[in-house]
Amino acid sequence: MDLYECSKRYETGFSHFAYDIDKETFINVTDTVLEKIELGKIPAILFIDSYQTCLHIIDEYLTQPDLEKYREGAYRKMHDESHSKVIAFLWYFEHIDGTYSFGKFERRKVFKIITKWALKNGFEVNFSDDKSELI
Repeated sequence: MDLYECSKRYETGFSHFAYDIDKETFINVTDTVLEKIELGKIPAILFIDSYQTCLHIIDEYLTQPDLEKYREGAYRKMHDESHSKVIAFLWYFEHIDGTYSFGKFERRKVFKIITKWALKNGFEVNFSDDKSELI
């Protein structure tokens, strides 16, 4: 979950992290590292593309009937701002009172996505008691 949170605001066109099978740890992915992964020089599994994942979750969030009155403003803000669409959205909703918490909605969705990624790639999935992190 921490890997998702720290990389969801930055668009690179690929995942920011990969799991290095030999080192049994997550590594940062740069253009060079991505090329080595694709050539098989680094045995690693790409993590989810957090930025694109967050944009999809934002789209799902904004389709909820209770958020209809905020939808247009959120998309306009995401389109008009020169920085990250995710940052623009988070800033927009941070300043609106009385809306369903995006954080709770996002967390549920991300847990499902990370669980699916882990199982697909042969990892055992366990969550801590507060479900805030994978163990």
